[in-house]
Amino acid sequence: MRTSTAFARLTAQDLPTPQAWAKATESADKLRRHVGRIDAAGSSCDVTEGLTANPRAPRWRTMLVVPRWRLLVTAAVVLALTATGLILGPDIAGRSGRATAATPPLLNYHAPATPVSSRQLLLDLAERAGQQPALTPARFAYVKTQGWYLSAAGSATTSGKGGTTVIGPVIPVVRQRWVATDGSGSGRIWQTRDGEPTPESTLQPPGTLPSTPMVGTVPFPDDPARLARVLGQSHPNYGTYEWFVAASDVATAAPVQPKVQRALLILLSRQGGISVLGSVTDRAGRAGVAIATTSTSRGATTRHILVFDPGTGTLLDYEEVALKDSDMPIHLPATTSYTLWLASGYTDSRFKTPANT
Repeated sequence: MRTSTAFARLTAQDLPTPQAWAKATESADKLRRHVGRIDAAGSSCDVTEGLTANPRAPRWRTMLVVPRWRLLVTAAVVLALTATGLILGPDIAGRSGRATAATPPLLNYHAPATPVSSRQLLLDLAERAGQQPALTPARFAYVKTQGWYLSAAGSATTSGKGGTTVIGPVIPVVRQRWVATDGSGSGRIWQTRDGEPTPESTLQPPGTLPSTPMVGTVPFPDDPARLARVLGQSHPNYGTYEWFVAASDVATAAPVQPKVQRALLILLSRQGGISVLGSVTDRAGRAGVAIATTSTSRGATTRHILVFDPGTGTLLDYEEVALKDSDMPIHLPATTSYTLWLASGYTDSRFKTPANT
C-alpha cells in the first residue's frame, strides 16, 4: 500500500472539532511530504534532513538513521490517536480535552447597603448568640449535616461538551450522628448518599467516636481567650482560615451552646484578613450572612466562607472555593467542599432526633 494512500485514510477520520481537524490535516500534509522523500530514498533516511543544524548538538544526533517502516508506523499511530482524541495536546485539545470534576454552583452574595466591618458584624452576631436559650443536655448529642466534598465525589465519568469528561456527580451526603455524652465514645451514625445508606451507617461501640469536652460532661469554654487556647491545641494558628476550620469542627462535633457560640464569634472578630460578603441564601434555602478569608498553600489560593444565621449567630454553612492555581481537575473558581448544619440538639435515644429538630 502506497504511503500517500495510508495518510489519505488517516486524515479522512472525523476529528473532535473543526479546529482540531485543521491542525491535524496540516500536520498530516507535512508528514506526507516528508515521507514522500522517504519513498524516493529507499528503506532509510536521515530524519534531520531539512532541519537547521545546531553546532552544539552531539554528533550522534545528526547521524541518526531510522528504518522507513518504523517511521511510517510511528507517524500513523500518532496521527490516528490525535484524530480520535486519545492524545490531547495543548495545540489540538486545549482545556476542552481535560477531565473536569462537576462541582456545586457558587453561592450568590449581596453586599450590605451600608458597609460594615467584619469585626462589627461578628460582634453583633455574638451578642445575638448570647441571648439564645441554653441547650439542656441529655444522653446523646445529635448533629445533622449535609455535605459535598470533591475528594469523595465518586469516580463515575460522563462525556460533556467539547470532549470534556465530567468526573463524579454532585450528590451531597446527609449525615446524622448521635454521640453519648458520658464520654464513652459510643453512639450511632446514619449516613445517606443519594438517599441510600452508606457503610458508615451503623451503631458505634464504646471508644469508636471521639470523646471531647464538646460532647462530654465538661462544658466547652465560653470565654474567648480560653476557647482560643483549647482550639489552638488541635488547630495550629497558621492563619485566620484555621479559625474558620475550627468553627466548622466545633459545630460538627456536637450542639454548640449559645455562650460558646458567642465566644467563638468574638474570637473570630479579633482575627485579621476577614471580609464581609453580605447576605446570602444557603443551599438549604435559609437566609444567612457570610464572611470570608483566603489561604495559600503550595501556590493555590482558596477562599474559606462561613455563613451565619443573622438572627441567632448560629453557624449554617462552611464552604471552600478554589480561586486560582489549583491542581484539581476543575474550572476556576469552583466550590470544592461545603457543609451545612441542618439540625442539632440533645436526645435520650440514639434512635430519636431532638424535639426541636
